Amino acid sequence: LSHLVFRDVKMGLIEAAKERTQGSGGNSLTITLDNFSASRSIEANERDIRTSRCIFVQAFRALHHKDTKLLRSCWDGDRVFQVTFRGENGSDAGGVFREGMSRVVEDLFSDTLNLLIPCPN
Repeated sequence: LSHLVFRDVKMGLIEAAKERTQGSGGNSLTITLDNFSASRSIEANERDIRTSRCIFVQAFRALHHKDTKLLRSCWDGDRVFQVTFRGENGSDAGGVFREGMSRVVEDLFSDTLNLLIPCPN
């Protein structure tokens, strides 16, 4: 029945909920991902979430123990955390973060990790 609720009402409720649950900020958070380690892990056919070193697993290991309030804070306008790649230079004007998130999603939905299983449809 969402089509029966006016957009302005819905958006007001959503924005209010986001504001109430937003983190207080603090020190920014940076995670370091290692493309070389991820490539070696894929070549070694490490598909299990416990042994894989793919980018998704690296990001998970760097973030899973963080306070959830911290992960609802924003720095630099729209990022929850900063991303760097070990052994690679890059200034994060958005490109390094986007690349990191793209790699996380690629790994999550690829067949190199047995976390999600594709269905026929």
